[in-house]
Amino acid sequence: MSGVSRVALVLAGGGARGAYEAGALRFILTELSPRLSTPVRFRIVCGTSAGALNGAYVAGSGDNAETGRTLSSIWQNMEISQVFNFTALDMLRSPSRLWQRPAANEAERSALLDAAPLHALVKRMFPAEGLRRRLGSGELLALAVSATEVATGRNLIFLQRHRPGPHEDIPYAQMVMRESTLTPHHVLASAAIPFLFPPVEVEGRYFVDGALRQNTPLSPALRLGAEKVLVIGVKRSFVVEDAQTVEEADRPPSLTFLMGKALNALTLDPLERDLKAVERYNALFRWGVETYGPDFMDKLNAHLRPEPGTEYRAVRTALILPRANLGRLAAQAFRVTPPKAPYASRLLLRFIAESEDQGEADTLSYLLFDRAYTAEVEQLGFEDARDQAEELARFFSED
Repeated sequence: MSGVSRVALVLAGGGARGAYEAGALRFILTELSPRLSTPVRFRIVCGTSAGALNGAYVAGSGDNAETGRTLSSIWQNMEISQVFNFTALDMLRSPSRLWQRPAANEAERSALLDAAPLHALVKRMFPAEGLRRRLGSGELLALAVSATEVATGRNLIFLQRHRPGPHEDIPYAQMVMRESTLTPHHVLASAAIPFLFPPVEVEGRYFVDGALRQNTPLSPALRLGAEKVLVIGVKRSFVVEDAQTVEEADRPPSLTFLMGKALNALTLDPLERDLKAVERYNALFRWGVETYGPDFMDKLNAHLRPEPGTEYRAVRTALILPRANLGRLAAQAFRVTPPKAPYASRLLLRFIAESEDQGEADTLSYLLFDRAYTAEVEQLGFEDARDQAEELARFFSED
């Protein structure tokens, strides 16, 4: 498959917002790909948090219509009990368990929620055999999962490739890439939202959500040699002005409203800045070729001698972002259709929803793993991708 472009799929993190990515992928794999002369093929997949779960599923199951439908069905039928437990006893002991340091074998005590159902879900979804087969054949070149190491705070990219590289850690930019045989534990580590879900032990170290350091893993895709990069994010563009938020900016915020904004800030990454930097490099390379001839890039790389895999090259990008405020959608979904969940879980979510009284519920949007919300967000992803159908067709079809 050497003649096939190295197209990378990059999926951001965001808890229950991951349903948006599933919807966008459903459109690409079930409707767009069959229309193209050459079907969509993701050779490199990089994901963080919920994006790691979605990415691992696509990487191992294949970029086909059935994968798109199945992944979307999981999100469309999501239930809170499939992701976390929260009991009346948890309500009583939550304050003390968050402040006390647990014993070595009690990592689950360092979080508000019991993530045992999520562990079971990820283990069922993780396509280990398909991943091994597709990497072995070269159909898939790499799967990368981002996590944050608790002890050091560094961003680790757990990486499994068609052609494994050196097994020692590879420092690159502000991250470290580590060759691994990926398992459900790597995905769970990437999705362990601090304070809410317990840290996950991988290879003798504890890890939490990779979104803390790199919510949208664009850099690993570039480092792995991508020629085209499709990014699916779960937050609206910074340039989209939210009139209601501006109008209510002078109202004193509640604790959970602040928590939601803190989650947004913690998972804030320079995605749009990085994409603009890629476009600036592309413009420079085009100028070089036009001015100095078609061998400009070869001469540039020969002169600068970059590390293998980091050669200078033009990279085409495409970006899909929500047109709607997912925090506001979460608040609306909770009001109209309260989730079906055990009493304590409903009480916790109601407390969060009622506290985030500014009309948007960012904290809730990460935790509302309920079909009334996730199905709506999945459909939004489908429609947003469909609205960009012509742009996406050019992205996949043109060299």
